[in-house]
Amino acid sequence: MSSNLHDEFSPRLSKEERKRLLQQLEQSWSGSSPEAELQRVQQAIRSGELDQAKRLIVRLEGSAQRVTGLDLVQQQLAEAQRAKKYRENVRAAEDMLTRYIQQRKKQLADFALDALRELSPQHPRLDEYAGWVRDLDQEVALQQRLDTLLLEGRSALQQGDPAAARAQLDALRALDPHGSAVEQFQAEVEAEEAGAQAGASIRRLKDQIDEHIQERRLEDALAELENLRGLGVPKITIDQYLKRIHDAQRQQRDDQDAAELDRRFDAAVTAGDWPGARDVAQLWGRRFPNHGRAVELMNRAGHLEAQARRRESTRQGVETLERLIADGSKAQAELALKLLRPSLEGTDKLAELEARVRALPA
Repeated sequence: MSSNLHDEFSPRLSKEERKRLLQQLEQSWSGSSPEAELQRVQQAIRSGELDQAKRLIVRLEGSAQRVTGLDLVQQQLAEAQRAKKYRENVRAAEDMLTRYIQQRKKQLADFALDALRELSPQHPRLDEYAGWVRDLDQEVALQQRLDTLLLEGRSALQQGDPAAARAQLDALRALDPHGSAVEQFQAEVEAEEAGAQAGASIRRLKDQIDEHIQERRLEDALAELENLRGLGVPKITIDQYLKRIHDAQRQQRDDQDAAELDRRFDAAVTAGDWPGARDVAQLWGRRFPNHGRAVELMNRAGHLEAQARRRESTRQGVETLERLIADGSKAQAELALKLLRPSLEGTDKLAELEARVRALPA
């Protein structure tokens, strides 16, 4: 690879100025000597305008004249292209390595460093990059230790043990005195400690809130929760109680709606309003789509309606049979009795009707 290619780029012209100049030179092709064209190719190569140089060489290759020195500029272009590709590869490797270092991805950073070292063994920043990668081990270990202490500290806060949380905070400050996560946790610990000063009141309020929620005195629970909030209890504790109250309110509404739907269903059944009973069952399904009660009520409505219809049919059949008995129509009465017998099986009414039919004159 030519060592002077990097040093021959013109520092006096911008990229756009070089591009315009080379375009003007290319447009003045007609009447130019091959030697002048070779100089233009070399100028394009030195300026880094490799595409421009390639187009000029293609024109020279198509010339009818023998162009002395063309092989040399072709080699120079090939070297410049290889140098450009090499620089691009090195930049890509550097970008990848820097990204993995910033992302604290130690294993990937190791691979990227090896790739850069293999690509450019004499890279001026290799030692610097290697130092950063080595430091990642310590940084990752430090971050893991910080994360562990934060997790243990917050767990202690949730369990109502501010002394243990304070111990974790002291350990965190020793490792990272000015870290934002440490400062945030310190604020949480101090808030918990402030709340712990009113420990008796807090415990009393928590017990009252638990009792109110259990006995569905939810407005009282909300009022006591506001009192608890005023004692500096951590937000996570307030949010947990608030969720329990909201869940209890939702369950209370569900229970009330379910009871009202059951009442309407029973009223419809009592009134013999079977379409109305099925409508209530459908309302159950829409209000509680994940509950099996709707199907149960729909089946029950169908079953009760069928029973009611059988009872009505039996009642009408008995009335018809009694008229036939009164009319003395024994043959027809015997037929009616035969049809009624499955519905009256085992009842005193069946025995009575059988005796009355037998007593009819033939």
